[in-house]
Amino acid sequence: RRGAGATVYLNFTLPAYDLGTLDLVEQLTRRAGIARAVRVEPAAAGAEPPRAWERRSFQRGPITVHGLIRDHRRCQDQDPVRLLFTDRAHVYASRTGQYLGEADAIETALPPGETALYACLPYRVEAVALTAPARQPAGSDLAVAITVQPAAGTPGDHVLHLAVADPDGRPRPDYTRNLLAPAGRLTTVLPLAANDPPGTWTLHARDVLTGQTASARVEVTLPPGE
Repeated sequence: RRGAGATVYLNFTLPAYDLGTLDLVEQLTRRAGIARAVRVEPAAAGAEPPRAWERRSFQRGPITVHGLIRDHRRCQDQDPVRLLFTDRAHVYASRTGQYLGEADAIETALPPGETALYACLPYRVEAVALTAPARQPAGSDLAVAITVQPAAGTPGDHVLHLAVADPDGRPRPDYTRNLLAPAGRLTTVLPLAANDPPGTWTLHARDVLTGQTASARVEVTLPPGE
């Protein structure tokens, strides 16, 4: 051991990607005190061990996000597997916005080259609330508040995607943004242009982790004096 880390000298080249290599790497990481955050096992009894699953995990406060990908160079199957997490949590498939329940294991399948993103939270998100003034003159600052509402407890930090559409339903990328909501809350300001067309504008917020959404309509009026 060296400091907080560990070095293992191997006097041979690692063999090809096979079960023996997987077992060797697992033994080495276990000796180094590294535990798997996610284990991948075959969903069916007696099936071949899963191949070419790669994982990267990110943690911020009580929220953990696991990203997985299949290395298309080393596999051709898309057999169902079970993902076993370290702790029981409310699990969301973030790419689809699907709630998978409160669990410490889920069943899934992933074709070669495809990716999946799973968010594990200690609470279920019941809804997202978006509030904005009913009327706002063009050329002024539109104040927007968004709140993540959990079933119980205090939420962690979430990222919210805010999209805006004009009265004709056309997306306005100049007002669209991704926003950090510490403890599930944020306020932001959209500086409306003086020549923005009057009419009913639509604001749409989506929680990136869970897929929960909320919308609000704002009647944009002509600037004062026009």
